[in-house]
Amino acid sequence: MILRRPPAPRPSRRRGSVLIVALIFSLVIALSLASFLNISTNASRLSYRTFYQGAAMNIAESGLEQALWEMNRATGGWTGWEAVATNIYRKSFDMGGIEGGATSAVKVYAKTGSGAYVIARAIVTPPRGAPIEKWIRVTLSKSGRYAVGGLGRKGIVANGNQVEMASWNSDPDNNPNTLFVPFSEAVMNDNVPLATLDLDASLNSGQANVNGTAAVGGDSLDAIKVGTNGYIGPFGTAAGTKDPDSVSTNFSTDLETPRAPSATYTSIGAITGDTTLPRSSDLDTSNPNKTYYYSATQLSLTNNVLNITPGTNVVLVVDGVGGINVGGGSGAINVGGTLTTNTSTGAITYTSATLKIYTDGNVDIGGQGAANQVTTQTYTPESSTPVTTTTYNTLSEIKDIYGKGNQKNTIIGWSYKQTTTTSVSVNGGTPTVTTSSPTTYTLLLSNVPTATKPVAGSTVPVVTTTTSTSPAVTTTTGTLPGQPANFRIYGTRPDTDLAPGGRGTQTIKISGNGELSAVVDAPNGVIQAKGGGNSGFIYGSLIGYTLTFTGNDGFYYDESLANLDDSSKLGIDNWDELVTADDRSGKVSNVSSSTYASLMSF
Repeated sequence: MILRRPPAPRPSRRRGSVLIVALIFSLVIALSLASFLNISTNASRLSYRTFYQGAAMNIAESGLEQALWEMNRATGGWTGWEAVATNIYRKSFDMGGIEGGATSAVKVYAKTGSGAYVIARAIVTPPRGAPIEKWIRVTLSKSGRYAVGGLGRKGIVANGNQVEMASWNSDPDNNPNTLFVPFSEAVMNDNVPLATLDLDASLNSGQANVNGTAAVGGDSLDAIKVGTNGYIGPFGTAAGTKDPDSVSTNFSTDLETPRAPSATYTSIGAITGDTTLPRSSDLDTSNPNKTYYYSATQLSLTNNVLNITPGTNVVLVVDGVGGINVGGGSGAINVGGTLTTNTSTGAITYTSATLKIYTDGNVDIGGQGAANQVTTQTYTPESSTPVTTTTYNTLSEIKDIYGKGNQKNTIIGWSYKQTTTTSVSVNGGTPTVTTSSPTTYTLLLSNVPTATKPVAGSTVPVVTTTTSTSPAVTTTTGTLPGQPANFRIYGTRPDTDLAPGGRGTQTIKISGNGELSAVVDAPNGVIQAKGGGNSGFIYGSLIGYTLTFTGNDGFYYDESLANLDDSSKLGIDNWDELVTADDRSGKVSNVSSSTYASLMSF
C-alpha cells in the first residue's frame, strides 16, 4: 500500500484583505488626527486672536485713561508727552508682552481746552498673523456738580396743581463781570434736567410740565412716571407723555456732603433783626476781593432783612439748632446787589455780592419771604442846565397927562398900561410862557417937546441867562430775583445722622409766596417746595435727599450753573470705536482737514 502525503493548503486570501483594511483604517486615523490637529491649531490661533481683540480694546481704554488723568491733574501734567501744538499732546506707550507671545502698544493723541477729545490706537502684534488694532475716539466735557437742575438722591415727586419746570441762562457769555440776565418768559428754555441717584429711586413728575429731561439711577424707564396732565420733554410735548429722547436710565454722579471751609470765623450770635454784612467795623477797603467769615447761632428774619453789601463776599455758618427762617410780609435776604440804570445815558451797571451759608439745621422760607433779591434803581447824575429868561413889556392905553395951573394945557407926561410876558427856556427846549395882568404905570417927562410919545403895542425884550444845577439822585424802583450763583445754601448734615439714633435728614422748605434764587446743595436734606400762592418760585439748582414740589410752584434751572464748579473734571461725553478704514480716514472735525489716520501715524 502506497501512502501519499496530503497536498499542502493554499494561502488564504482573507489574510491579505485584512491587512489592506488595517492600512486603510490607519490612513483614515492619520488623516483624522492631522485634520484634528489642524483644526485645533486654527482654533487656538482664533482663540488667541479673539483674546488679543479684547486685550487691544482694554489697552486702548488704558491709553484713554492716561490722557484723562493728565487732563484732570490739579498741577503739572503731560510729562513725557510730545507737545504737537497748543493744547495738543501725543505719546506712544509700550504696554509689554501678552500671553501667547504677543507684544502690545498704544498711541494716544489728546486735545485739551475747548472741544477736547482723545484718540487711542492700540496695536497688538501676535507671534503669527497680522497685527490687531483697536481705535477709540472720545469727546470730553466738564460735568459740574450743578449740571443737573434738580437732583433727588432717593426720588423726586411733583404733586398738586401743575408745576412748571423750565430753564434759562443767566450768564450766556460765561463772564461774571458782565450784566446777568434775569429770568423771564422771553428767555425761558426747555433744558431743565432732573435726576435721581439711587438704584431704587423713582421720579414721579405727576402733573408737572417738565420742559427738559429726566433720568433715574436704575435700569428701568418705568421708574419715571408722568400724570395725565403733565409731561416730560421739550416745549410742545403732549400731555400725559414722556418724550423718548428726554428720559434715560443708569444715571450716576459723585455726591459728597459739603463742608464749611477752614477759616477764622467771627461770632455774631443770633441774627434776628435788620443786619448788614460785612459789618462796617470789619470792612477792609484796601482789599476789595476779601471774603468775610461769620458764624451765627440763628438766622431768623420775620419782617427783617439781611443785606450783603454790594461788592463783598460773605461766608456764614449757622448753627444747626437755630436754623434759618425767612418770612413775614417783608423778610428777605438781599444778596443780589444793585442793578442801576443811568437815566442820562441809559447804561446799566450791576454791582453784585455773594453769600454762602453752611448749616446742618432746617431752613424755612415762607409767607412773603424772599431770599436773594436784587435792588433795582435809577441814577440821575448831577447836571448843570442853562436857563434863558426873556421878559417882554408891551405898552397899551396911553393917555396924555396935562399940567396944572398955568401948565393946564401943557403935556407933561403920559399914563399907560404895561403887560409883562415872561418866556423861560431850559437848555434850549420849548419855552414856558407866563403873562401877567396889565399894570398901570405913570411916566413923567421933564422935557416933553423933545420926548417921544410911547407907541401903543411896542415891546421891549429883556434877555437874561442863568444856570440851574440839579444834584445827583438815586431812586429805588423795586426788586427782582438775583443771580442764583451769588447765593448758595449748603446743607452739611452728615450721612451718620441718617443712621438709627441720628437726627435724620434736615428739612429745607419754601412755602407760601416765598421766593428763592439760589443753589441749594444738601445731599441729606428733604427739600419741599409748597407754594400756596401765585409767586412761590425757585430759581437755580437743587440737590437733596428728596425733592417734593406741591402747589403752584415754578422751578427754573439756571443753565450757567453747569459751569459753576471750577473743580469739576473732564469726563467722557461721547465714545466711538473707529472700526473700518473709512472711519479711520474720516476728518477729525468739520473745521479740520486732518484725518484720524494722519494724526495717529506717529
